[in-house]
Amino acid sequence: MDRVTTDAVTLYREQVQRLMHEYGQYKPSFGEIEVEVICDPVNDHYELMHAGWNG
Repeated sequence: MDRVTTDAVTLYREQVQRLMHEYGQYKPSFGEIEVEVICDPVNDHYELMHAGWNG
């Protein structure tokens, strides 16, 4: 990768992680739900998971 491409990818990774953590702050209004943010920038895997029970 050249420098421009590498810088762009790094920027995208940072933005995705920031957005994921921002969305992870929102808690469901009902149920016993936990929100988990999973970020693996090495493998470019990002996941927002809701785990728990509603009803």
